[in-house]
Amino acid sequence: MGDLHFPEADPDTLIGYAGSLIRSLRQTRMRILQLKRESAVWEKRISLADKKGKIDLGSQARIMGQNIMGDLRQLAEEERELVTELSSIKKHFIVNKNPGGSLDADRLLSELEIISEKEDKTEEAFKNLEAEEELDKLKKKLETNE
Repeated sequence: MGDLHFPEADPDTLIGYAGSLIRSLRQTRMRILQLKRESAVWEKRISLADKKGKIDLGSQARIMGQNIMGDLRQLAEEERELVTELSSIKKHFIVNKNPGGSLDADRLLSELEIISEKEDKTEEAFKNLEAEEELDKLKKKLETNE
């Protein structure tokens, strides 16, 4: 990826490519959110194991947490690369004053980004609701066991 140049690229091809980049960006961001939630679970497990004196379980939980953090770092780098590549495509259209016709490519790219952000927010909202529901179930289960 990186700073790309598209001297002979067809505008429609670039727009299609930008669409695939935006979809990849959306998937990467969803995976980052998922891993952040998993990380929080393992942090709680580390705390619980420490509290109960379960050194072996605490060590295993730390290893899982470290693995998740490594995955998060890798995904953050992928996210940066995707954003950079999308920025390069937008710059190409701006510099070349929308080569090839009447299509307002910059507006289209902006719309694709907005759509992507809306999908991310919707997905995140549902995931939060699902997590709240699971938490409520767990609380009820803990209350009945006490």
